[in-house]
Amino acid sequence: MHVNAYGDDVVADEERVRRTVRWSPAQLFAALIGAGYTVLGSFALSHTGFDVNHVTTPTAYVWRWHHTPMLGMIELAFGIVMLVAALRPGAAKALMALLGAAALAFGIIALVNAFPHQIHHWLGVRRNNAWLYVGTGALSIVASGVSPTFLGIRRERVRRRRVLA
Repeated sequence: MHVNAYGDDVVADEERVRRTVRWSPAQLFAALIGAGYTVLGSFALSHTGFDVNHVTTPTAYVWRWHHTPMLGMIELAFGIVMLVAALRPGAAKALMALLGAAALAFGIIALVNAFPHQIHHWLGVRRNNAWLYVGTGALSIVASGVSPTFLGIRRERVRRRRVLA
């Protein structure tokens, strides 16, 4: 309670805040996909190393997938951007759909062997890599399109003044 400058009114301060919190299950999918690709890209770079002069050599198998240093960097960047997309529900759905479409297109291009020299030499992509990207892209597109956005209300404090006397 406060007294005004003249000393005759008593003022009470009341604080209340209402915030809406939005979330979507697409954020969970984006976070899981982003974490997986970040780990996969990191392991690929740790196995192949990274030399700016030789981004296509050496090659290595990380788990079952064939990698070059350039592919490891691409997967690491994809994972980080997908993790950033998981921060907001609107961004998760829009950016996840965009990244999913890119992964799906890249996987299909690798499956049909459209650019064999570029894909196999520069990136070291094989058929099992292509199926990973097709699956990731399809999951991302479906999750971003189907997931609803939920609203929640978080109550906090707001400051209000009222005269008591």
